[in-house]
Amino acid sequence: MLIGWMYIFGVGTAIGSFLNVVIDRTPLNQSILTGRSYCDYCKKELKWYELIPLLSFIIQRGKSHCEKKLSWQYPLVELLTGLMTLFLFNYYLTHALSPLVWVLLCIFTYAMFAIAIIDFKDGIIPDRILAFLVGIYYFFQLILWLSATDQTRIFSDPLWVHTITGLAAASIFILIIKLSTWVFGKEGMGWGDVKLAFVIGLYLSYQRTIMGLYLAFLSGGGIALIMLLVHKRKFGQTIPFGPFMVLGAVIALFFYSEILRLYLTLLG
Repeated sequence: MLIGWMYIFGVGTAIGSFLNVVIDRTPLNQSILTGRSYCDYCKKELKWYELIPLLSFIIQRGKSHCEKKLSWQYPLVELLTGLMTLFLFNYYLTHALSPLVWVLLCIFTYAMFAIAIIDFKDGIIPDRILAFLVGIYYFFQLILWLSATDQTRIFSDPLWVHTITGLAAASIFILIIKLSTWVFGKEGMGWGDVKLAFVIGLYLSYQRTIMGLYLAFLSGGGIALIMLLVHKRKFGQTIPFGPFMVLGAVIALFFYSEILRLYLTLLG
C-alpha cells in the first residue's frame, strides 16, 4: 500500500512539473504543449535529468547547470501538487463520486492552484485557463448527461443552477467594481476576479459558492488589514485577490459539510 501511495505522490509531482510550465508560460502567451523546457538564465534546453520532479532540484542543490539559483517555486509547486494528488485520490476512495466527476474535480483543483500562483506572482488571472475550465466543465457535463452517470454530492444541482450561480457570483464582483469606482474613483476588484467568480460558481453548488466567497473575503480582508498594520501596504494599495478566492473555493468544495457542522455546533 505504501508503494502505491508513493507512486500516486510521484504522479502528482509530475503534474506539478507541468503546472510549473503553465505558471511560467501562460502569462507570456507561450504554448504549454510545445517547446522544450529551458534554463531561465542561459536559455539552453534542459536535459532529461534536470527535469525530474523534486529530485533534480535536490541533486543540483537548487542551482541550474549554469550555476544560477533556481526559484523555490519549482520544488514547492511539485511538492504541494504531490500532496494535493494524494488528498484527491483519498477523496475519491472515501466519497461516492463517479470517475468522470472525480477527474473533473482534479482538473478544477489543479487549474485553480495554477491560477493562484500566477495571480500571486504576476497579478493576473489568465483568460486562457478560465476559458479552458468553462469549456471542460460543459464538455464533461455533456458526457455525464449522455452516460446518465449519478452526479452525487458535488454536481447534485441541475446544470442551469450551476450556470446561474456562476453568473450571480460574477454579478457580485461587478457590483463591487461599480460601487468602488463610484465611491473611491477606482476599481476595487479586477475583471479577472469577476471571471474567476463565474468559474467558481459554475463548478460549486450555490451553498459552497456562498461559503467559498465568504472565506475569500474573510481571509483576504484579514491579510490586507495585517499588511496595513505592519506597513507592508498603504491604504489604497491592492493585493491579488485571486489566491484568496481559490483558497476559499477549494476549502468550501472539499470541506463544506465539516465547516457547516462545526458552525452549527458552535451555535449550540
